[in-house]
Amino acid sequence: MSDTDVATLRNAVQQLNLTQRRVLVLHYAEELSVDEIALVLDMSEALVESTLSELRNMARRELGEAVGPEAREGQSALALSD
Repeated sequence: MSDTDVATLRNAVQQLNLTQRRVLVLHYAEELSVDEIALVLDMSEALVESTLSELRNMARRELGEAVGPEAREGQSALALSD
């Protein structure tokens, strides 16, 4: 990942609200399950799932704008699903 990519990613994460950042880190960095995140953050599993879905959709929109359709076709390097 280039320095520009890292800066872009850091900026995108900083734009998230606190709940979104917590869910993002707990799920993708700490590898907690939805039910574990719900327990840690004292929120419903449905809200955790909804937040993860929203984060994935945001990432798809941003990546689409950043890399264009031809690059997205081979986006297997970035998993946007569970």
